[in-house]
Amino acid sequence: MILCDLLASRSRNTSLGGRIVGYVFLSIAILGGTFFLFQGIVPLLGYLESGAIVCSLLGVVGGLLIFMTRKKKPLQQEDLSHQALSFFKDLHIEKMLKDNAVPIALLSLGVGFALSQLNNPHRLLEIYKKLIR
Repeated sequence: MILCDLLASRSRNTSLGGRIVGYVFLSIAILGGTFFLFQGIVPLLGYLESGAIVCSLLGVVGGLLIFMTRKKKPLQQEDLSHQALSFFKDLHIEKMLKDNAVPIALLSLGVGFALSQLNNPHRLLEIYKKLIR
């Protein structure tokens, strides 16, 4: 899983070194956490029982991760195209554009003028946040 993510990061144009360092620190954190879990359980149960508990806990987590990341059966391509066609059949985009041509053109013109006046993109984000609230 980690190897697949690292190999896929080359095609996604992301930092490979940053991902490797991230996985190293994640591994160190997991190892430290299991060590301190083991050390916390030892006074209560003893070495053998606490080792069994930590190993079974890690086994359950590993099994769940393997179960969750197994390959799923892909959908048939025919089903996807049929679903897409049925979704877009219900939308009457051409009719909507013909009926509302003037308002859409005026809105586009107004938005174009407003965006051309904004030199700072952060200001546009602030306006958007005010409109959403």
